[in-house]
Amino acid sequence: MSYLKIRIDDNFSAALKKKLERAGPRAAHAVAVQIQKDTDPFVPASQEKSLATRTQVVENKVVYPGPYARYLYNGKVMVFKDQPYKIVRPDGKVVLTHFGHKKFPTEKPLKISKAVNPKATDHWLEASKAQNLEKWIRAAGKAVEHEFGE
Repeated sequence: MSYLKIRIDDNFSAALKKKLERAGPRAAHAVAVQIQKDTDPFVPASQEKSLATRTQVVENKVVYPGPYARYLYNGKVMVFKDQPYKIVRPDGKVVLTHFGHKKFPTEKPLKISKAVNPKATDHWLEASKAQNLEKWIRAAGKAVEHEFGE
């Protein structure tokens, strides 16, 4: 299964990365938890908030389950480029499927509903980062202080 993984030590500012390197894995995990919390309002959501409820923080990564998350994040309609193939079930019914085939992005943008999350957008991490980066740097500083008792 593919996932959308966002590593906080690769995708952020030099100041945040420096603080996290100094603090170590527990501090990086704490900041990743904060990033997930702050980013949730930007994540497209159905009434069930399926994507948000299945998102996990693993070490210093926020992991959105995919491939659905990857499609949403890229913000483009995805299509199969190949023809479906036929499967004949034991009951004789013919089913068309693309199982195991890869989808490819088009130039057509997705229509992202804002009914559940009014701030929902594709590339939700960038939107959250634009609003919350200073907060995350402060959270990293507090995590460093906590780790080193400063």
